Amino acid sequence: MRAHKGLPLNRIQNQFDPATGLQLESMEVTDGARLKAMVQNGKLVLLSLHMDHDETYGKR
Repeated sequence: MRAHKGLPLNRIQNQFDPATGLQLESMEVTDGARLKAMVQNGKLVLLSLHMDHDETYGKR
């Protein structure tokens, strides 16, 4: 999944899914919007869409 050039995932430092313990990732959708996701068993699991870049990382 991470090797795919069309899906640039960025690990979110110190953020993990509480149910699985998996590292949370972000992916740019537009200039401001980002998806929060995780990779589970080789599949991309989309968790939320944030229209504000900083909101994705809990900076607000």
